[in-house]
Amino acid sequence: MDSHILRLLNSNKIFGLAWNWKGGAKLKPFPVIFQKAVSSIIPSGGTVIIPKSETVLHELELACFISKKAKNVPKSEAMDYIQGYCLALDMTSPSILTRHKEHGLSWDIGKGYDTFLPLSQYFPAKCISNPSNIDLELTINNQIRQKGNTKDLVFGIPEIIEYLSNIFTLNEGDLILTGTPPGASQVNPNDSLHGKMMENGKIIAELSAKIQSGL
Repeated sequence: MDSHILRLLNSNKIFGLAWNWKGGAKLKPFPVIFQKAVSSIIPSGGTVIIPKSETVLHELELACFISKKAKNVPKSEAMDYIQGYCLALDMTSPSILTRHKEHGLSWDIGKGYDTFLPLSQYFPAKCISNPSNIDLELTINNQIRQKGNTKDLVFGIPEIIEYLSNIFTLNEGDLILTGTPPGASQVNPNDSLHGKMMENGKIIAELSAKIQSGL
């Protein structure tokens, strides 16, 4: 695991956003927030374990790291609170989520299993000029499954930070998963996933993972 990510994420928070891509079927007037467990993180090249008798989907996302304490930050200043980025796979079990939502329970279990958050290496914020114009692409077994550009986020990074910091105190190392393009689909044992992030055709980060069934 990238030592920088390990240091930043020590006991910190991980936030995700649902339905945050234009063209989605469930657009909301405000960000829909959930949290993932720090223990769900694995490095690029690691193995995602599918819980027994459950289904799991892939969701490729741009993720950003908070650089310093942030509370009640206006969106006009939000980018000053970004330390860096990575590419993330927000692995999700819809079968678990559905059961929990039917009973009004938290999303955390369906999102937070061990191995459910493969991350690429960290890179500093200065490595990209415009996080609102980043191409994302995911292939499974060399077939494209997801492809999109962050210009299609419903709520961009400044709006997300403004919203979150009005509820929570954000701290250095907190990680925000910004949302996934259309095309999230089921993964199967022995699948090979490969994601990449590009700006103006230049690859900035890559991420890979294998899929294995649990006992």
